[in-house]
Amino acid sequence: MKRPDLLWSADSLAREVTRWNVACDKRLHRLICYNECTTHYVQVCFVGDSPQDCKIVLFCDAGFAGDLKDSRSTNG
Repeated sequence: MKRPDLLWSADSLAREVTRWNVACDKRLHRLICYNECTTHYVQVCFVGDSPQDCKIVLFCDAGFAGDLKDSRSTNG
């Protein structure tokens, strides 16, 4: 996950792939222009513990009525 600021915009465009129109073209162009102008934006994380004190944990995520078009619940 390099650019969390682009996630919502890219996901909303991906939902329109079967209903693509001129407005989607304009939104995609704006997203690409924004991406090119903000290449210096980075996410930096730091963990102060040593590697042997860390462990990988996975949490499953489910969205309750997270689909904006029809309010369906999704999982994954």
